[in-house]
Amino acid sequence: MTAPAPQDVDDFQAALTHVFGLRLEPDRHTFLNGLLRRRLAATGLSCARYLSHLELSRSAAELGALMRELAVSETSFFRNRPQFEAFAAVALPDRLAASAGHRPLTILSAGCASGEEPYSLAMVARDIVGPERRLSVIGIDANPSALAKAARAQYGRWSFREAPSGAEERWFTPAGREAQVIESVRAMVRFEQRNLVDDDPAFWQRGAFDIVFCRNVLMYLTPASVQAIISRIEWALTPGGYLFLGHAENLRGLSSRFTLQQTNGAFYYRSSEDGHLTDARVLREAGLSTPRVPTASDWIDGIRLACRRVDLLSTRTSPGTAAARAVPRHRDPEPVADWDRDALFGLMTAERFQDALDYLATLPPGAWREPDVRTCHVMLLIHVGRLEAAQAACDALVRADETGAGGHYLLGLCLEAAGDLPAAAHHHTLSCEIDPGFAMPCLHLGLMARRAGDQVKAARALERAATLLEREPAQRLLLFGGGFRREALVALCRVPQGSEVRS
Repeated sequence: MTAPAPQDVDDFQAALTHVFGLRLEPDRHTFLNGLLRRRLAATGLSCARYLSHLELSRSAAELGALMRELAVSETSFFRNRPQFEAFAAVALPDRLAASAGHRPLTILSAGCASGEEPYSLAMVARDIVGPERRLSVIGIDANPSALAKAARAQYGRWSFREAPSGAEERWFTPAGREAQVIESVRAMVRFEQRNLVDDDPAFWQRGAFDIVFCRNVLMYLTPASVQAIISRIEWALTPGGYLFLGHAENLRGLSSRFTLQQTNGAFYYRSSEDGHLTDARVLREAGLSTPRVPTASDWIDGIRLACRRVDLLSTRTSPGTAAARAVPRHRDPEPVADWDRDALFGLMTAERFQDALDYLATLPPGAWREPDVRTCHVMLLIHVGRLEAAQAACDALVRADETGAGGHYLLGLCLEAAGDLPAAAHHHTLSCEIDPGFAMPCLHLGLMARRAGDQVKAARALERAATLLEREPAQRLLLFGGGFRREALVALCRVPQGSEVRS
């Protein structure tokens, strides 16, 4: 067998992106070379014929073989327990009330891996609805090995590391060195091998699901794939249905049909109750025609969500109360003035920061009520070295919205420059807590710890930052990255310990 040429590996990467929607970084070239060699040896095909077979046939066996090596399957029972508490206290009771017992409820676990998530959902639901109510959980994944384990429903002790006390004794029976999910819970769950990227109108039927869990999946996919998947979920959710994403994922710039909800520290989304959009629009964005790729304008519209997360103080109620079931919805205000976001980002990309500031100065007064305008203004003031003005603008931004991750990060930058490191660390930490997927405050906390000589804390924060930077959207890096490219920021995280780093 002839070794794959570099162009063959590039074509293989492009095929994987097309078939699975995966966002594969350039540094995975060596891994992909090895994977391609193994698949060529297993199939006995030439590289050209194999790539054609992969793209055209979409063989379930071959896709499964690839996903065994490509999939990331880190999971456990009741992972991120606050979301399961919100599911039990808000989402499921609300959907039960909406259906009024006239139809069965269906819950989807998309990217279910080895089954811990759908079984956890079934356990919670069983407690609420009882054995007599018709309710089903569907787990889908592209990895047949993971699905085979899910079907066996047998798990080792590591899978219970996040489960509540007593869960193992209540919901499992001994099975040698492992424990098996009890039959009554298994009966509520079924598993199917499906690729989320595939157009499948028979599965994504209108109003098919009451609640969807799609956690820690979107972060590995291309923007076009994410857009198509979210549009399919939007189409397939019943009006008023619920969507749960991973802690580092959100709907910025992807849909206006959901409102962000919060219950006791868990963030999730509720779809609009006023019916669905027109068939043509939803079908188009669901990928049944060409999906739309988010632009810079889409992304900057989403800054509002990052900087205005939710009003945490207004929703601190216990999970079982009526107030918790009526979580206030967060609705962002309509834009109060038109302005050219792409023009502003073009100036920032070209590092024409003063020109960008001059452009902002031409906006009408009403535009300055928009959080994205104020956020860009602060970042540009920092870029041109007007730190006192930037800090004053940051103070106003944070006072207006205490739960804005972007505002706290920018204020932390200003305080670092002013030498107030404890206050800077406080605001960077708040930013990380509000948005755990935000790389930049984590990076600065690591750099500050390294300069302070706390190498353990520095290593932990910088490793986390390096991981987050790999999947940070390019436009977010442009706004918050201080003018540095992704590669430079990752390299900064990996400077040997003991080296002096100045930010």
